[in-house]
Amino acid sequence: MRLAVAGFLGILVVFLLAMHLYLLDGLDGWLFSTPLLNEAFLDDTCYASGYSDSGFRSVKKDMTVGEVRTLIGEPLWETWSYEGHGMVFVKQGVVTDVARSRHGPLSQVTNGLGVAQVLLLAGAPISRLWVYTCSPHSRSYRVRKVEFQANRVISKISRLYLD
Repeated sequence: MRLAVAGFLGILVVFLLAMHLYLLDGLDGWLFSTPLLNEAFLDDTCYASGYSDSGFRSVKKDMTVGEVRTLIGEPLWETWSYEGHGMVFVKQGVVTDVARSRHGPLSQVTNGLGVAQVLLLAGAPISRLWVYTCSPHSRSYRVRKVEFQANRVISKISRLYLD
């Protein structure tokens, strides 16, 4: 009897782990999508036009920027990271915010600059993060991001953000 229970529990753990890895938001995202908890969760996710879960699932490591754009369209915004120097936030090709140290390659980057100007002033970023979802009302939402280095996918981020 104990062996049967242990076997069942082992299969259940493997099944739950597989489901957690398969679901974009993991088991917690699935749980909060159920009618009982969805009202408490108040999903406030805003998606980029062109985004789809099936397209996001198709994004694989080492894909190019162009391949990702074809699958899930343009992001809502990008975050460019400059190691040790800060970040530049870009929306529709224009800088919307800069978080930087006082000195370094980002010292002359300001809001309103185009990406070509940023590249001339600061050079290419170490990585770029394409953001496909947000919460317009600063509440819980489904996170969808793709990170690039040298214009190739290095990671995908999908999870449930609970606020």
